[in-house]
Amino acid sequence: MQPRKTIVVQLGHDALAMALWRRVHARREDFEVQLTRDVDAMLRRVDGMKPDAVVLELADLQRPSREVLRAIRSHDPPPRIVVVLRENTEVDDDALFAEGVDAIARAPVDVAGLIETIVTAALAEEFMRGVIGGVGVLDLVQMLCLARRGGIVRFVGAQTHGAIWLEDGEIVHATWGALTGMDALVQLTGLEQGSFRVGLPGLVPRRSIEDGWRHTLMNAACLADELRNSEVPTATEAVNEPAAKELPPVADMHGRNWQARYRELTELGLAAMRGGDLAGARRQWNEAKRLQETYGQQGESSTLTLDRGGTHAELGAELPRGLPATA
Repeated sequence: MQPRKTIVVQLGHDALAMALWRRVHARREDFEVQLTRDVDAMLRRVDGMKPDAVVLELADLQRPSREVLRAIRSHDPPPRIVVVLRENTEVDDDALFAEGVDAIARAPVDVAGLIETIVTAALAEEFMRGVIGGVGVLDLVQMLCLARRGGIVRFVGAQTHGAIWLEDGEIVHATWGALTGMDALVQLTGLEQGSFRVGLPGLVPRRSIEDGWRHTLMNAACLADELRNSEVPTATEAVNEPAAKELPPVADMHGRNWQARYRELTELGLAAMRGGDLAGARRQWNEAKRLQETYGQQGESSTLTLDRGGTHAELGAELPRGLPATA
């Protein structure tokens, strides 16, 4: 028998709190819902009960509110956090996600939708955890994408924290401190110390990254390496790089042929990046871009577009969804 899921709810609106309590219990007999109006009482219950999810009301994201969120997040494992924002509250969603919030509801609240969000959060399971260094960020995210996973990967570094959201094996959003999207992913890709947790399923906040995961990871890894090393290609490096080979005629390279070659080049580039070979990764990357520029406009619905906001067809064969859990 599965253990009961525990939810701690801190809401100032009594009618909403009672509606949540009644409807969650009516829907899920294996849920225990604890109600409180007081923030301190809520924190005590979080300390004592180790709940699966916490629902709390916020009117702002000033220092006291941030401290409450950090206190909730400090538990091991941390509960999923669902925030209900009061009416006329001007708080940016990304700022809340950067503080570890998993889902946001704004007043006036759709009770049915909020209950669905809370139940999804409470049922989410931790799939994997580890230390960065033993498993690199690039390898971890690539493995999850290949397995067509959906979920949230949370990272904790020395001074800040962040997350990557996945949906059906694609990277859809990232945060790192105050950064979001590709800017955040670049910083996360360059992370060398810290810890990570993978939770399934993920409550995807929004989509800030549109490109396919192979292009996205390689682009982020290249930028992260250049930021870390401040490396600019020298004239000698440019001379020593092999000259670009003439691409075959369009009749000999079309449809899935050029796409398969594109996939091979991006995977070679990612492997070179993991091995610290920035020049080699750059060569693979440049050839992949040339392929797309030459043939990318001639395909049909499966065409890959490397420009920001483009669409990416999945190139690989069907891959297994299951991955062994890692303690």
